[in-house]
Amino acid sequence: MPNSFADQTPDESISYLFGSVIALLTVAIVLFSIIYFVYHLFWPSRAASQFFKKNQHVVEDGLILIHHLPFFKALDEAGKKLLIKNAGILFETVQFKQADGRFLDKSKAYQVSLTLALVALGLERKNHYGHLSSVVIHPEIFYSDLLEQNVKGLSLGKGIMHLSWSDFEHGWEHNDDRYNLGLHEAAHMLLICKYTHINSSYDGWTKVARQFIANQSINPIEKVMFRPYAITNLDEFWACCVEQFFEMPEMFSIKHPLIYQLTKSKLGH
Repeated sequence: MPNSFADQTPDESISYLFGSVIALLTVAIVLFSIIYFVYHLFWPSRAASQFFKKNQHVVEDGLILIHHLPFFKALDEAGKKLLIKNAGILFETVQFKQADGRFLDKSKAYQVSLTLALVALGLERKNHYGHLSSVVIHPEIFYSDLLEQNVKGLSLGKGIMHLSWSDFEHGWEHNDDRYNLGLHEAAHMLLICKYTHINSSYDGWTKVARQFIANQSINPIEKVMFRPYAITNLDEFWACCVEQFFEMPEMFSIKHPLIYQLTKSKLGH
């Protein structure tokens, strides 16, 4: 039996080298996988902490957006810190850009991050929004080739969110018009990223929502909480419910207590 590489036949030498290469590749893949896992497990949180230290004014300005919300006021210090941290993670992991391809300034990017983090706060401790890869900001209403019409916002299954900045700002500046573009599109993205689910036969929220939409289609008596667009389809009704949950929770709970409780539950609160 050969006892050294020099004593081996050509075929045995090739087999030995091939086996050695495979073993090295396997070790390299395992090490790379471990490093990749550890990196993605710890880097976003660390990056978020560093972002807060370097951009405290950006965070403070962003919080002005939501400081009036009853939901935010009711959060304890741990909840507020988690919200800020999750927004920082989104800021670091999602690409924010303008419609012309240039990077979006930090203040605007953080405001969008904070809106997304707010909506998903009860659903996921490490708030990455799954497949969300980029947010594209348009100055105002823009044309969608997909829908072949002008739109204010659009969330796509490929992980891209489009927002009209003028309408995003308007939504936060006016909390009594039943419309907040940021919250609305964040609600759609929750469905796209599978943070929550609707439209299944066994889902309580879906059953109640379908009945509500059907009743409104026949006899539209609801004119306080939901604008007509809300009953277009189940997805739009979900997004509108999320808007009202954050902006008008007291009225929502009084006018439609069951839908409110079911929406609250689906948001993890």
